[in-house]
Amino acid sequence: MTKGNQNNSTLEHEIKLNGLSVVESWIIEDEKQDKSNKYGFNLPVGTWMVSMKVNNDDVWNNYVKSGKVKGFSIEGHFIDAIKYEQDQELEALSIIEELTDILEVDMATYSDYGSGVRNNAKRGIELNKKVNNKCATSVGKVRAQQLARGEKLSVSTIKRMYSYLSRAETYYDPSDSKACGTISYLLWGGKAGLNWSRGKLRELGELELKSMIVDEEYAIIGDRLAYSTVESAEIAAEDFGCQGHHEHEFEGRIWYMPCEKHSLKLPCQEGYEQIGMKDKDGRKVPNCVPIK
Repeated sequence: MTKGNQNNSTLEHEIKLNGLSVVESWIIEDEKQDKSNKYGFNLPVGTWMVSMKVNNDDVWNNYVKSGKVKGFSIEGHFIDAIKYEQDQELEALSIIEELTDILEVDMATYSDYGSGVRNNAKRGIELNKKVNNKCATSVGKVRAQQLARGEKLSVSTIKRMYSYLSRAETYYDPSDSKACGTISYLLWGGKAGLNWSRGKLRELGELELKSMIVDEEYAIIGDRLAYSTVESAEIAAEDFGCQGHHEHEFEGRIWYMPCEKHSLKLPCQEGYEQIGMKDKDGRKVPNCVPIK
């Protein structure tokens, strides 16, 4: 606040907003007599309370009053001032990311992305090391560590993942392993990450897709991604844990979808849920565990 940062706000850590300012900031020191009780909160000692003045009609009407935005997330250039070793930096930033998800009141988490997502993140990490970790933001580096370890992701994180990958795909060049566009795309999970985040958001009712031709290489048919070549569809099938491809005719062209069948049956029998993938007889299959 001494540097005026109370006047700096963004939407989803991406779009700079004007007319917003933090006008109150305090730490709860007494559970019964704190001002937060007046606003209907019942929070523990040590909670950081913040109130913000919104002098922006668009933000107030379309995001706050509509309920589209439900909370605050803290951001900052933490490693600019503190010189940790790389692993310590990533660990600290990972904690910050977890706090962000808690502050966003986003309790549901998911980790059912396949090995393709994890492997892309691991490859991105290795490629970034070869160029002295010059590529990607701190958030991108943290995201890669989370994906590589198979950690659970909140819905808000999955939204950021889909938003980033759907834009960054343009800058991905598999023939140039030193390009930051390629490395950053892989750090976020690459093509497998894009497919998974899109599918997960649609499954959760957070994203609706229609049948359409995206470009010369991709189409969306019946809310599922199709490819212009058999090779691309079968590579995607490996990420999904299935084999082969099947065909669809759409807008006068033949398009190819991953997996031999279009059916999207649940991968596990009743009473079980899928937690990632596992190796069985030399191929990837859903890892089904009892629901607790």
